[in-house]
Amino acid sequence: MPTNPIKAVTTPNSTPKDIVDHIVKKDIVLNSPEIMHKLLKRYPDEPGLIRVQADHLKKNGVLDGAAGLYSKASKLFLEKGKIPAAIALKIMQWRISSPAQAEVKDFLVNLAQVARDDTPVKSFFCQLNFQESVALFSLFEVIHLPPGHTVKKVGDLEDSLYFVISGTLKDSMYHTIDSRGKVYREPNLYLNENDCFGDIYPFDRDNKSNSYIETKSQVELLRIS
Repeated sequence: MPTNPIKAVTTPNSTPKDIVDHIVKKDIVLNSPEIMHKLLKRYPDEPGLIRVQADHLKKNGVLDGAAGLYSKASKLFLEKGKIPAAIALKIMQWRISSPAQAEVKDFLVNLAQVARDDTPVKSFFCQLNFQESVALFSLFEVIHLPPGHTVKKVGDLEDSLYFVISGTLKDSMYHTIDSRGKVYREPNLYLNENDCFGDIYPFDRDNKSNSYIETKSQVELLRIS
């Protein structure tokens, strides 16, 4: 990481919003509380920036402050329809401070109101009841991967379901004798935020991957085994 990362990634024509985007994507690391305060004041509804500040507070032991910001960022992500991001930050908040049942129910109601279209991620979470949601959220883990990382190879056991919080992955499909003629999709797909992958059904049978999935940028994922 350069000594002055802001200068390293910005240009004379860069705007404050460009800098915010770089901070959110973790292209630069901002260690100035004064600059962060100014950016948050200028962009109070930018959930990615709020999340960066929450991560900083958590790292420095300011847990109550971090939990409050995770909650705020989660709400803003949900309003934007970014469900994996909203869930990830809500999980981070609840792992700092255990929620009351009413708070969990409120979040699930808001989630159901957003998750009404037919995208796989939205329909998946919309179908969960209260007990299932609580159980599932307790098992999720948030993982960060660098560019060029192989998430799974052809022949790997399919043992996890992934939801893309941010970043881009390439999914290259290789047809086997068994799958040829049964799988209807492009051989190469790009997975972005709000997408999901993982062929784990049915649970009583071991499935082998027909895909090679590699990160094309820094990626953040929700994973449940």
